[in-house]
Amino acid sequence: MVKPLLHVCYGGNNVDLVELKQQCEPIFIKHDVICYDMKWRKEQQDRVLEISIYKKGVPTDIETCVNVSHEVSRLLDEINPFDFEYMLDVCSAGIERELKNEEQLQDALYHQVNVKVENPVNKRHVVEGKLTKITENTIEVLTREKHKEVIATIERSNILKIRMAVKF
Repeated sequence: MVKPLLHVCYGGNNVDLVELKQQCEPIFIKHDVICYDMKWRKEQQDRVLEISIYKKGVPTDIETCVNVSHEVSRLLDEINPFDFEYMLDVCSAGIERELKNEEQLQDALYHQVNVKVENPVNKRHVVEGKLTKITENTIEVLTREKHKEVIATIERSNILKIRMAVKF
């Protein structure tokens, strides 16, 4: 039986999310996941602490989310970090998640990405393919053009958005 991912919690003290993320880090390590994001959202009248996680190189399954959720919930019950009622939602960051920092970009190396650029690269504003190289100023994406593989070198300063992609 799958247990619900949303837990209603009651807090006491107030702690910021950066500190909370650090306190949860041993749980993330134990389950071989990375915390993608931790944020508050409103769901009708409820406050929801949403923790998005992912695994390097493989999809994040529901069982992992459930296990992390239970352990984080127990930790929150112990440390009592918030002085208001809230719900906890531990979820997958998603297969097409945006890459927001250097660590996430490095995790995407040799995986499919979708890159939106301000100035065209190889006459395109969107480059999709396998991320093959990361340097301080550029990234390289192996893509297909007219039935042949080519390397698109993209200046980091030209990137508007980069996210994981699914190859069909």
